[in-house]
Amino acid sequence: MGAWPGSCVRGAIRYSCPGIMAASLHADPSQPAPSAARSLRILLVDDIALQRAMLELELAGDGHACDHAPDGEEAVRMARDGVYDLILMDRFMPGMDGLAATRRIRALPGPAGRTPIHGLTGDTGAAEIAACAEAGMDGVLEKPARAHELAALLATLTAGRPGIAADPAEPDRETWVRLRRSVGDTAFASLQRQFSAFAREKAAILRQAAAAGDTGTILRTAHMLAGTSGSFGHPGLGQEAQALQRAAHGDPPGASVVPAAERLARSATEAADRVDAALEAERRD
Repeated sequence: MGAWPGSCVRGAIRYSCPGIMAASLHADPSQPAPSAARSLRILLVDDIALQRAMLELELAGDGHACDHAPDGEEAVRMARDGVYDLILMDRFMPGMDGLAATRRIRALPGPAGRTPIHGLTGDTGAAEIAACAEAGMDGVLEKPARAHELAALLATLTAGRPGIAADPAEPDRETWVRLRRSVGDTAFASLQRQFSAFAREKAAILRQAAAAGDTGTILRTAHMLAGTSGSFGHPGLGQEAQALQRAAHGDPPGASVVPAAERLARSATEAADRVDAALEAERRD
């Protein structure tokens, strides 16, 4: 068998698939937050140094490592060059604000563009939540961030997951092995070529529908990706498509569907690229 790229997704993707509905995290302070399962690398973005210092004190006390960005431009650069498990993004900053920075980060290729981003804002009204979701944030915390809400977010990100930055375009090596054994080498390669073409076609449809704001087409296309990707060894891609479908029923309804469609299109294209590269490498072997 040829050398298929990447590691197994193990059927799990990171918390808050891109575009999952954004909402203020109002945990019940009477209930203890679950403890985090592992330490995270977090990018703190805020133009006020004192705010960053206070957040870092809370996070470092739980064993998390923090980097700082004082503005949106620096946040985009650091997100592009670093590997973060979470970005806490101040909503209002001079120059490039949190929404613009989030959009720029979401446009980055590969896992960097899928890093979980949670906004920090003093305004958690419906319009503000919708704006954050439309920009591509996965959630919003009200400033000042309450310790129990922050702890609940971090625990949700880490609990029971081997890693939260799993790539939706990354294939499941175990599924590929089982499929190859079941159908044979020739049929396996043919099926993977068909999946690559299918994924590219759906990515093109998603991009067109997102540009037109056509939610119905987006949801139908996501449904097809959700129902097909896992069978071809791409469970992460299927779960991202399912997350988009759930986002359509969020609050406000459908607020994050268009940016989620754009990200799903990128993931589908990247999955197809990896399949094509693997087939080409195998052909040369």
